[in-house]
This record gives sequence, structure tokens and C-alpha cells, in this order.
Amino acid sequence: MRYNLITLDLFLCASKNKSLVKAAKEKNIVVSAVSKRILDLEKSVGVNLFYRRKTGVELTPAGLEMQKHCTEIFNSINKMDESIKEYSLVSSGTVRVTANLSSITQFLPEDLATFSKNFPKIKIKLKEKTSSEVISSVKESLSDIGVFSEHVENTERLKIIDYKNDTLVLVIPDNHPLVSKSTVKIEDFIEFEMVGLEKGSSLQAMIDKQVQKQNLKIKKKVETVSFEGIRGMVEAGLGISVLPTGAIKPYLKSSKLKIIKIDEEWAKRSIKIAIKNDDSIGKAGALLLNHLIS
Repeated sequence: MRYNLITLDLFLCASKNKSLVKAAKEKNIVVSAVSKRILDLEKSVGVNLFYRRKTGVELTPAGLEMQKHCTEIFNSINKMDESIKEYSLVSSGTVRVTANLSSITQFLPEDLATFSKNFPKIKIKLKEKTSSEVISSVKESLSDIGVFSEHVENTERLKIIDYKNDTLVLVIPDNHPLVSKSTVKIEDFIEFEMVGLEKGSSLQAMIDKQVQKQNLKIKKKVETVSFEGIRGMVEAGLGISVLPTGAIKPYLKSSKLKIIKIDEEWAKRSIKIAIKNDDSIGKAGALLLNHLIS
């Protein structure tokens, strides 16, 4: 059964006023048009909805049932209108996002691009920081949304939300002694010289922590500030490194690099989002947050 919303609206108006004449006057149309639409509605449902009296109209039992459902329908439509208006009202604004290198390299470019297509007037100010700096930035209200890797401390009093999953791999030059290995554990590769990230990186801090837990010692040959720098150093033979899969896979075909799966629990990380609370990020921030986690 297909129902016409205009007809249902006229039906509700007539039932409220108990008069086709008053309904016509309220909706600014002729009485004959109201009468015809309601007659057509009654014909389509196969039952009378009104008792016609000289003084007006009264609902039949079927009409009362129709009135109840029509009221629910228009209440739902009104709620939909209000919800959609919330989106249309946020036609502009700025969201401050601070994110770590892993999320900026792997996940945020595509997510922010699709968000910007949907909300072109919302400006995103993106800054790259280490994960610990991301947490501090959110706590100090310097950022609305923070994206960081797990295993970072001092996240209390923040709302933490799961965002993406991240897998770490060992990156080696294609002539390295480990090249025949399909998987490695930390004790298999820690004896080789390594290229690492600067102090403050959550990735480097996690590797250092795992080394200390197993009473091993890392041989850090070079430190750099970016994944691009690491790839270049490893390809040049200055050491091996641990990187997120998304930071190395796109470059394997065009380089002399190989990756090996790390058979360790810590090699699977969670990328998370931090906000102060739902009220702290504003309407534009709420739209972006919902887009990132949906």
C-alpha cells in the first residue's frame, strides 16, 4: 500500500478539527479537494475513516487507528527534519586534530578526504605529534580530537575510542641475512643494527620496552623523524627497522626492501582516538568523530 503524505496530513488535520471545512481553511485549499483526497484514502484502505455528520466529521474505530499511526509517522518525520537540520547548520567551522605519524601515514588521509567531500566548509587543522604529545594536546584543550597509538600513558580523564588496527612488520634490505625468514621474533632481529624513530615516538618507546622486558639490548645505528627517513636508511643498508604495514607496503615494488612478519603479540597495535568529552569538540568535531569511527 502506498500512502500520500499530503493526504495523510489532510486526514490528520480533519480529525483534529472534526471538520473538512476547517481542515480546508487551515491548509488553504478548497473543501472539495480535501473531501476527494479523504474519499480516495478510504477507498484505498477499504474502510470508512470518518462518520459524516451535519455538524462535521467524527473518526470511526478504523479512523482512530489510522490517526494513531499517522501521528507516529509525522512525529518521526519531524524528528528526521530536526536531525538533518543539525547537519545543515554545521556549514562551517574548524576542528583541531593532532595525530601521530602512524595514523597520518596510513588512515587519516582517506578518512579526512571523504569527510571534506561531505562537509567542504568545515576546516580541519591537522598537526603531527608523537602519541604522548597528542594526549597532552587534548588534555590542554589545544586539540579537539587526538589520534594516537595504544601503550601511551596519562590517558586518564579522557574519553578513549577505538579507531583502527595496526600491524607492525620488520623492514630489511633485500640482501639481509634474515631475508629467507617468513616470521621472526624479537630475539631473532635485535642482534642486528637498527634504524629507529626519535625519542617520544610511541612506536620506538614500545620497541624499547619490549627489548628491556626480555633483557636484550638494542643496537640503534641511526635515529630519524619520519617513516620516509627510515625507509631510505634501511634501503641504504644502515640497519633494519620496525614499521607499520601501511607505512611500507606501498613502497615495496619500487624499492629494494622486504618485510617479515613479527610473531609477537605487541606487533598488533590499536590506533585510538582521544577527546576530553562529547561536549568539548563542538558540532563540527562531533561530525568528524562520527565519520572517523563509523
